[in-house]
Amino acid sequence: MKIYNNITKDIIYQDCNAISMQGLVEQAINQEIDLSYADLSHTDLSHTDLSHTDLSYANLSHTDLSYANLSHTYLSYTDLRYAKLHDTDLSYTDLSYTDLHDAICNNREVKTIQTGKYIVNIINDIDIQIGCKRFSIEDWFDFTDRDILLIDGKGALNWWKKWKPILKAIIKEVK
Repeated sequence: MKIYNNITKDIIYQDCNAISMQGLVEQAINQEIDLSYADLSHTDLSHTDLSHTDLSYANLSHTDLSYANLSHTYLSYTDLRYAKLHDTDLSYTDLSYTDLHDAICNNREVKTIQTGKYIVNIINDIDIQIGCKRFSIEDWFDFTDRDILLIDGKGALNWWKKWKPILKAIIKEVK
């Protein structure tokens, strides 16, 4: 089994005797292999201890990270689209510029709200990701109708007018 760099496609780590990707990742971590830029997409890493690991720029899209320990992990610029983060420990994790589009999150550090057209993620009570766009919560609530039109068109404006007061109330309540 092999772990590839998601940009260059070079092999980052390999072990012919590994039984699963989860085991391979755990071996790489134990050997202090640099997993930044690793392509771990479509992998079952549930219940895995990934704490204190640098996974910046890694591709973890479609990965099951349920019940995993990601505390103190560097996830800056990581692709977590469609990832499962149910009951994942994200305490003290750097989530700056992380793509959480359509991720199902843990409702602690990252709260998920299903709204029909868009999945909304609230990240560390600071940022809001709606679909593939991410903004500070303060900036998003300060947008004008024109700003929203420029971001994603008339459908987004209609959605924003309906959901803005609802999301504002929810965010105020969960903070």
